[in-house]
Amino acid sequence: MPGTVTVACKLPHGLVLQEQRMTKRTEPVMGGGYREFEQAERFGKKIMLAGSARPVNPEGEVEFAPMVGGYGLTPNVDKDFFERWLAQNAELDAVKNGFIFAAERDDTVKGRAREGKAGPCGLEPINPRNLPAEFQAVKPDERR
Repeated sequence: MPGTVTVACKLPHGLVLQEQRMTKRTEPVMGGGYREFEQAERFGKKIMLAGSARPVNPEGEVEFAPMVGGYGLTPNVDKDFFERWLAQNAELDAVKNGFIFAAERDDTVKGRAREGKAGPCGLEPINPRNLPAEFQAVKPDERR
């Protein structure tokens, strides 16, 4: 049986992981005829990664995925699947910037998440008491 990993994801909305393969397609071209091109096609199982967002007013009993250092943790993801997905998506900004990573041991993932080397991912909610500079330029009395 292949091993499993725990995947950490800092994106608030989480992410659906699915493998891709390149398939040949044709399309008509102006002036007549067709051209052949390759297009990525998703296939296989889907893995939903837990994100860091939590509902403000959850109704009923809601079970949340564990969260450490701003990362939602998804345990028991097939290691071979994740390594193939990671190879296919190595240029994804979330992967390059450390917002999605995995390790076989839970304590390794939790330790790396606590380090917080990735910093904010840019999708965090805005603090109304500490607005970004571009919003501070507008004074309340200047609004119409």
